[in-house]
Amino acid sequence: MTHYDFIALNEIDQANAVWKGVYLVNRFEKPFIYQLYSLGSFYVEVTYNPKINEVTHLEPFTTSKLLEPYINRISLGDLILIV
Repeated sequence: MTHYDFIALNEIDQANAVWKGVYLVNRFEKPFIYQLYSLGSFYVEVTYNPKINEVTHLEPFTTSKLLEPYINRISLGDLILIV
């Protein structure tokens, strides 16, 4: 699946695709929890609001700029799983 294929999916199918991806890391920025997943050729950032117990946004991306908040949190072992 490509980044563009993912964007064309409805929300339910996007969520299902993310859960089949490789979980890499999370970060906290109150009030949200952000989780990073690899879907092969692109990444998806999942925004979760624990206050309402709901995923509020899925952000697919291919640029390394959006990886910056995660770089110090990703271990080499996580990257090996992707390859």
